[in-house]
Amino acid sequence: AYIREEGYEEGYDEGYEEGIGQGITQGMKQGMAQGMEQGIEQGAVKQIVKSVCIKLRKGKSPEQIADEVEESLELVEKICLTAQKEAPDYDCDRIYEMLHEGEWTVH
Repeated sequence: AYIREEGYEEGYDEGYEEGIGQGITQGMKQGMAQGMEQGIEQGAVKQIVKSVCIKLRKGKSPEQIADEVEESLELVEKICLTAQKEAPDYDCDRIYEMLHEGEWTVH
């Protein structure tokens, strides 16, 4: 009976350690995938902000910009309102940060 208990404990400990190792590996993979996805989305949003800023510098209206960048008028207006605070320089990174602080999304 003692040998059986000892074997059980060893098996339990090995299984526990293996399970933790697998959990860590899976968590890292998911974290990396999620980070990449967020990075891609942030890049896309920054590109939209940059395009809107370029068109604002040219004096275009939000309606024209929305049509040209093929995004919703609502989104473009949100970017334009935020960008007004940075006019006439339109620092795209700062505008993105201000929008991001408001936790807006591009969907």
